[in-house]
Amino acid sequence: MGPVKRKTNIMAQSTYSSVVLAQRPKANIVPGKTFTLKQNPMISESDLKDGQVLVETLYLSLDPAMRGWLNGTFFKSLQLHSRDPY
Repeated sequence: MGPVKRKTNIMAQSTYSSVVLAQRPKANIVPGKTFTLKQNPMISESDLKDGQVLVETLYLSLDPAMRGWLNGTFFKSLQLHSRDPY
């Protein structure tokens, strides 16, 4: 597989989207509550600090084990942190 051909330069965009864990699910994942979609201003090379890199994600994999990470019951070193204090 070769490089992905883009119609536009991703860095030409003024914003990018990120999915944020807003609240750990108690039972089922609730659309619009468990995760939120956040718009962020695009960063550039000049925004990077020494030693940082800027990457574009082309593919994302979702795994059933991630459910444990959301609940905080998986390995402590792999826990996802939400804005919830618990």
